[in-house]
Amino acid sequence: MIFFNASKYPKINFESTGFEQKSGKNYVVNGNLTIKDIAKIVSVPFEYKGEMNHPMMEGTKILGAAIQYRNKPNRF
Repeated sequence: MIFFNASKYPKINFESTGFEQKSGKNYVVNGNLTIKDIAKIVSVPFEYKGEMNHPMMEGTKILGAAIQYRNKPNRF
């Protein structure tokens, strides 16, 4: 995709600053999203899907989440 210009900016980074429960299994994670060397504060809603034992790492739990996030390209 031309917007990302992956050859010049090969990495997108998200650093969480916290999260909060909105209702039931619905949460929002807040953090800094960096695209094309520009960092913006974002809030991303997600639905907690549960936890299970990691199938290949005994004693390790993994969590599932459903996330849909659309960023406005003109923000970066």
